[in-house]
Amino acid sequence: MTTYVIGDPTTDLTDKSQTLAQGDVLLVTSTGWIVNNQGDGVDAAAGANAITIDGSVYNSSAGVVIGNGGTAAAAPTPLVVNGQVEGETGVIVSNAPGSSVTVGSQG
Repeated sequence: MTTYVIGDPTTDLTDKSQTLAQGDVLLVTSTGWIVNNQGDGVDAAAGANAITIDGSVYNSSAGVVIGNGGTAAAAPTPLVVNGQVEGETGVIVSNAPGSSVTVGSQG
C-alpha cells in the first residue's frame, strides 16, 4: 500500500495520470492538481483504494475511473470530492461493488 499526496509543485501531475495499485491511497490537496489530456486522470481499477480530491483533477476523457468494467474490483473504493473532477465524464464507476462517490460542499 502506497499513499500519494498531490499538493505542491513537486508533486502536481501535468500530462500524467495517477494509477493506483490495490490498497493505495490518494489525496489531492486543495492546492494540488492532476491534469492529463491523454488517458484517465486517476485510474483506480485495482480496488480497495481510498481517494480524496480537495484540489482539481482534469482529463479530456474521464477524471476518475473506479473499477474496470470487466473483472470486479477486489474491494470497494470510496471517492470523496470536495474540489473539482472534470472531463468528458467526470467520474466513472464500473463493476466496483460497494464503491461510493461522495460530493462535499465544494465539489
